[in-house]
Amino acid sequence: MTKMIGTRALSLGDKVNLLIWLGLIGLVAALVSVPTSIQVQATLGIAAVIAVVLLKPFVMDNMIARFTMMAIASTLVMRYWAWRVTETLPPIEDPLSFVPAIILFLVETYAIGVFFLSGFMTADPVKRGLPPKVAARDLPTVDILVPSYNEPVEMLAITLSAAKNMHYPVNKRTVVLCDDGGTDQRCNHEDPVIAEKARKRRRDLTLERADPLYAEVTAALGARLMPELWKAWWIDRLRTEAFYVACYQAERNDFFAPHRDNNLPNTAHRRVAVSVELN
Repeated sequence: MTKMIGTRALSLGDKVNLLIWLGLIGLVAALVSVPTSIQVQATLGIAAVIAVVLLKPFVMDNMIARFTMMAIASTLVMRYWAWRVTETLPPIEDPLSFVPAIILFLVETYAIGVFFLSGFMTADPVKRGLPPKVAARDLPTVDILVPSYNEPVEMLAITLSAAKNMHYPVNKRTVVLCDDGGTDQRCNHEDPVIAEKARKRRRDLTLERADPLYAEVTAALGARLMPELWKAWWIDRLRTEAFYVACYQAERNDFFAPHRDNNLPNTAHRRVAVSVELN
């Protein structure tokens, strides 16, 4: 059978082999359709089951035993299907009986089709040996990356526990949780400090009111912003809070997650947020 599986053209011997198989299938189909009594069918079924049980221990190492067992089982299944078709289905004139019976018959036919498909797949299995053993010291180092976004803590705990307890040398593996902490739940946390940390990671230089540079920044921003604020919202006065000079560094994997300004309790009073790019 394995010689006929592939993309190459069939040789003359393969074609003859295929014709013999098709002929045998036709012969078996004709034999199983021969009407018999219930007693004969029961006897054949019991004999087939006994033969399959006796052949079962030898099928893994002996192809003849495997194909004989499959032939007996296939013949028994085909005989059952032919009996169901010819002797058990009610007449179509009785729809109350015919409809449930035909549904059950179709389900059984599907199961029989799966049986033959699995038999074709396992008829000639390939024996694969175990991979060569490798000493623990010769195994490569492995980085296990676990990406996370908005996953529940319980799910993360199970995943990380499974990764840390896998059967691999501890000194050869590293488990990394790829999570910046900026989940929707943390970004909208009721604690402003937690929410702020979840939305960004950066280094800030704060300009307090006592800093001489604070007045210069306020004057410069006021001169540029006030006319635009008046045109847009009729804001005629400027009240500022602390200024932050933010520094994002790639070495620290700094980020600023998508967000809305002034949606926390301590910033809800603000009407405008302004960002100025310095570089």
